[in-house]
Amino acid sequence: MLAPAFVAGDDHPSVDVELDQDMEEVGNQPPIAVITHVFRSRVNFSESVVLRGMGVDNDGYIIQYRWWSDLDGNLSSASGEVVFDDLSVGEHVISFAVKDQLDNWSQPDQVNVTVMPRVVPSVTHIRHYPYYVKVGEGVRFYAYTTPPTHRSSDTSGTWKAMVSGTASPAPTTSTTATPPPDTTVPRSW
Repeated sequence: MLAPAFVAGDDHPSVDVELDQDMEEVGNQPPIAVITHVFRSRVNFSESVVLRGMGVDNDGYIIQYRWWSDLDGNLSSASGEVVFDDLSVGEHVISFAVKDQLDNWSQPDQVNVTVMPRVVPSVTHIRHYPYYVKVGEGVRFYAYTTPPTHRSSDTSGTWKAMVSGTASPAPTTSTTATPPPDTTVPRSW
C-alpha cells in the first residue's frame, strides 16, 4: 500500500513513498481504442461514411492510429474524424486501433458498415414551366425520378428536346427555344 509521508527540510518539502512488500510491479498497459461516433453506417456506393475515434493510454501517450476494412484493407492513419467515400460495395467490418510510445497496439474497436450498389434513378415524368414559350424566353424543366433523389442540383444526364421534328440535347444556360447541339442542362428536383 502506498503511504506518502511529507517531510519538510531546507524549505523544500519532499514526499517519501513506501510500497508494501506484497505489491508487484505493473508493466506497461496497452492503449485503448474507441470508435466514438458513426455517421451513416448504411450508404450507397460513393457516399460518405464518417467515423470518429480516439485513443487513451493511461501510462503513456498515443503515437499512431490505424483504420482498416476487412474488405478494402488499410484505409487511414488519421486521428479524430475520418471520412470514407470510396469503400467497395459489400458488408464491411471497419476496425480502429492505436499504438503507444512503447509500440504496443490496442485491441481494435469495430463497427459494421454496409455499402450498397449505387441506385441510378429513372425518370418517371418531366414537366416544365412555363408551359408555352416564345423564342428567346426561358423554360425550367423538372424531372421526377424513382427512387427519388435527395440532391437538389444533380446535373448528370442529358436532356433531349424535340424541336422542329428533330431530337437534340437541350442547353445548360441558353434561353433560346432552339437548343444548340451536344449540350446538357441541369435537372431541377
